[in-house]
Amino acid sequence: MDCNSFRKNVYDFIEGSTDQDLTREMENHAKACKECGEFLEQTEKTISMIRPTCDVKASDALKEKLRMITTGAIKTDRQRRKTMPVFRRYAAIAASVLVLLTGAAAIGGILLNSSTANAAPKAITSAQASEYFSKAVPLKQSSVRLKLNVRTSPNENFAYVTPVSGFVETVLTFVNKDNTMLWRIEKQNGRAIVCDGNRQYMWGKGGTMGYESRADYEGFAEGLLTLLPADINIIKGLMRTCNTQSRYSLDTSDEGIIITAISPAIGKGRDGKPLNSAIDESDSKTEYIFDSKTKMLKSYNVWMKVMGVYVKVIESTSIEYNKSVDVASMLKRPDNIRTWIDVTADYGMFAGSTAEQAVKNVLEAVTEGKTQSVRKVLFCYDIGMIDSLYGGAATVTVGKAYKEGTYAGVFVPVELKYKDGKVKKLTVAARNDNKGGAWTIDGGL
Repeated sequence: MDCNSFRKNVYDFIEGSTDQDLTREMENHAKACKECGEFLEQTEKTISMIRPTCDVKASDALKEKLRMITTGAIKTDRQRRKTMPVFRRYAAIAASVLVLLTGAAAIGGILLNSSTANAAPKAITSAQASEYFSKAVPLKQSSVRLKLNVRTSPNENFAYVTPVSGFVETVLTFVNKDNTMLWRIEKQNGRAIVCDGNRQYMWGKGGTMGYESRADYEGFAEGLLTLLPADINIIKGLMRTCNTQSRYSLDTSDEGIIITAISPAIGKGRDGKPLNSAIDESDSKTEYIFDSKTKMLKSYNVWMKVMGVYVKVIESTSIEYNKSVDVASMLKRPDNIRTWIDVTADYGMFAGSTAEQAVKNVLEAVTEGKTQSVRKVLFCYDIGMIDSLYGGAATVTVGKAYKEGTYAGVFVPVELKYKDGKVKKLTVAARNDNKGGAWTIDGGL
């Protein structure tokens, strides 16, 4: 039994409705796998919290809701690609049963509808909403600083937003210097990007390797806020979290003018459900609050819809216009970065091959001790680390590639069977969205 099967059956197992053979498999797996054993223990505690004192079994609807969350959870750690330095990680969130409990209890104001909107907002078109967006910043401005709290991980990609993470302060500073955009986006104790007008540079905390690109590259900042035009019209970047299917409404309150956008998920999982690991991979609600007098944007908030409940995942704590900015400090890069890798350079191999064949070629080279020969495919990895993790004689078997979410590439299931009997199962993220159609691997290892 694998971990995914264990989690799919855990609720029936707890309720005592699995047959004898499946029960034995579940018990053995829980003993052998520490992670699943802990998951079973936590789930039993959670079920006991929501079960009445009389022994009434959880309803099929409840179990199905729990199953919907947790069958995605294992993908984050075992089947999906891990956090990598360059490109998006499109992984299903590790949504725990606690999300459901929090939704039921509405603890601490985390789960809520708009607290500022009136009961009957007016529906408006996207064109009407754009009129407010166009006035969101001063016509003549030298800088904008936006401070956000984002439910994410400090060293994760900027697109990665998940309802089950704590808030991480993210500061975005933009300076218009002689009509050239200079900017910095930084997570507290984590990933950062700076753009000096010519090049972008990105790095994570504690590493010795950084990444660079041309100034107009969108792969670093990604979905949270992509590159903004030279006029620093920050709302254009914020609007990227919406899509053409968004529905807009207008309301007013003591806080100001409120535009709310309800947006369906663009990228979904193989089961057709939102992945909830990025704004555009979730059903979401975005709220823009404008000052009634100046019409300038004063607040920005985003909620993801999880199990029918809106969970706040982004909240602005301040938006400042035309404040003095120390540009030299803003553009400063860490001294410990020894190597800068240009992600827009010509990387990749095996153009013309299928994703399955390309991935198999790479991992066969790794297991045969020839990792250096495929370094152009693994350019964003530490080759020595790949050797230590996956080196050694093994049989490589790949499954059928599949699309999921908004990731530009595909996911390829891989099984490595080593001569000593050890088996490693991976889900490798591979892409060939470059001029030559060459394959690179940017996740899963």
